[in-house]
Amino acid sequence: MAFNYNSGTNSIPLNKFEKLCSLAKVEPDYFGKFELKEVQNQPHSITVPPLDSEELSEFLGFMAGDGCLTVNYAVVVSCDATSDKRYVWEVVAPKFMRLFSLAPNIRKINRNLLQCRVYCKKLFDFLSKEAGLPTGRKKNKIRIPEFIMPNKTLTAAFLRGLFDTDGGFHRHNPFSSKVEFTSYSEKFREDIVQALISLGFKPVSIKTRIYIMAKSEIARFFATIKPSNFKHCYKYAKFLEKGQVPRHRDIDYNSEEFKNFGLL
Repeated sequence: MAFNYNSGTNSIPLNKFEKLCSLAKVEPDYFGKFELKEVQNQPHSITVPPLDSEELSEFLGFMAGDGCLTVNYAVVVSCDATSDKRYVWEVVAPKFMRLFSLAPNIRKINRNLLQCRVYCKKLFDFLSKEAGLPTGRKKNKIRIPEFIMPNKTLTAAFLRGLFDTDGGFHRHNPFSSKVEFTSYSEKFREDIVQALISLGFKPVSIKTRIYIMAKSEIARFFATIKPSNFKHCYKYAKFLEKGQVPRHRDIDYNSEEFKNFGLL
């Protein structure tokens, strides 16, 4: 932004200009006369889905996984820039539009990180005050919202969003597999375990990880939860085809095969 201000591409807010002058120990009139413009920021017009919306529950799931609400009213989802690229563009971003009528900004932060971001106080307030998402750091504050747990459809949708962002499908032994959730928040791990049990699964919790490892349960997990992240579905399809889960390093996420891979 400093380069944009200097080139005249963007106008600098007066309060920022005055702060920079103060830091540089120069008076604003040092730069001569400049034009002041009054800017009226137009509030976003958004739609708000009902709390019993299955799609909203999935959205809250991936916000609980790789999302956050920041102090400047930003709603952000951060994913892997390579393996999650299709998921961000084809699943996460369209949900912002369908649920809230907001078009998110998608940008690559660095070679490993892709962010989907919206600045909107109305959405921020809805997600924090009505949907129960914590603001700022989530550790030891994130929980599955109370209105989701009694409803199995909403629970499955929330777990789908959470698994798509903060879960994994990995090789357990050379020819066996495991579904995995990871969280450093103890209460949230307890919520995940209870949610899985309510859907008939038998999860195993070890330290910060929760596993489903029985072959029959893994098949039912993909049939019931219906993951939307292409990388999980691709790895599961390869497991069914070849009897072995491909490792992350063995998958070419830029290949035509992966780009054209459809959801299960």
